[in-house]
Order: sequence, then C-alpha cells, then structure tokens
Amino acid sequence: MANTFPPDGPAGAGTANPTLGVLQVQITSDQAKTTRLGIALTVEGDAAPAMLYPRPGRVAGYDWYFTRNQQDADGLVLSADGDVECGRNFAVHGVTTCAGGFAASTDFVAACDGRFAGNLRVAETLTVNGPATFRDNLAVAGALNIKNWQISVPDYVFEPGYALPPLREVEAFVGAHGHLPEVPPAAELARDGMDAASMLLTLLKKVEELTLHLIGHDRRLAAVEAAPAGAGSRP
Repeated sequence: MANTFPPDGPAGAGTANPTLGVLQVQITSDQAKTTRLGIALTVEGDAAPAMLYPRPGRVAGYDWYFTRNQQDADGLVLSADGDVECGRNFAVHGVTTCAGGFAASTDFVAACDGRFAGNLRVAETLTVNGPATFRDNLAVAGALNIKNWQISVPDYVFEPGYALPPLREVEAFVGAHGHLPEVPPAAELARDGMDAASMLLTLLKKVEELTLHLIGHDRRLAAVEAAPAGAGSRP
C-alpha cells in the first residue's frame, strides 16, 4: 500500500498519486468488501475509537459508515445513492430541513424546529416538544396519544345536578347557527384549523348529553308501556 506525504500539495495514504483534497485515503475494493479498513479517530486511553470506512453498497457502489467500534448498525451511514441513515437515536437541537423523505427506525426527538418537505416516517416514537404543523396528510400506523388536553374530560355530564340542555334549546340553537352548541362552525375551522384534543372531548360531551336524553326518553316510554290499558283516557 503506497503512501506519500510531500512537503506541500496533497498527501496520500494508500495511494502514491493523491488528487482529491488535502489528504486522500484510498483502500482497495477487496479491502472494502472484506474488512472495515478506513480512518480511525482515537483518544489515548479510550478503547472505543471512531471509524470511517466503506462497505459494499446495498444498491450500488459503496456506503460510507462513521461508527464506534466498527459496528455498522450503530453508526451514521452515507449510502451510495445519497441517503443518510442513523443507526441509533437521532436528536436535533437546531432547525432541521428535509427536502426528501425522512425515516426513523427508532425514536426521533426534535428539540427545535423540523421542516420536512417530503414524508416523515417514524417506526417507534416521535417526540415533539413544541407546536407541530402538518400541511398534508398525517398517517399513524399505531396509537396516537395526545397528552396536552385543552379541556377536561367531560365526565361531569353524568354527575348529579348537571344542567342538561333541553332538546328544544339545542334545536333552536342549531336552527339559528347551523351547528351544535360549543362546536366551532365550519368557517372557523377552515380559517383557524382544529384543536384535535379539544374537538374530540367536545364531541364526547355531546354524545354523553345525547345519552342522558335517550335514557330519559326510554324511561318515559317504559312508563307509558307499563301503564294499564285505558289509563289517562276520559270516562
């Protein structure tokens, strides 16, 4: 393996004719296929050096790995087609702009802004510590947990003394406004967007109120059906 370190001009390791950069490190294709030979970055007394080395590409050419202890799955990978992969957790502390797709096979934590012009796919957990805006479809293969509730869970509807709105009042409101009480109108949602947690809990409240109305009507119907024949009729 030839090396050259001239007093001026490019230096070469593994090549006697460096033409790329200030330092060109070159290994053979056989070495790239059978070893993890490359550049080692070490600190005295540290048994876990950082390594930069090529491996045969999964598509074509060679993928470049930057890892600790030469463990392919634990490092940063620049593939032959230009994609970048991270084998461990990926934390972003500044603005992230992604013009193509972004896929995370483990957790993805964004401490600042993240902008994705393409698809964002997270196989496990996506943690967002601030507001998140999705200008296209949001697809969730598993459970979607929302912890930042804007209103309380409306189980108070079933507590004694709750002022259940009469259906005639609800009918009058719908006739005058074209939507249910406490539910934002379509024009407001189109203008301002929708708070998903608040909307889900508001709809739950309406279902609970409707359930109480149905229970009341069912009791009255059962009382009518249980009354003796002719009861309440004129003699």
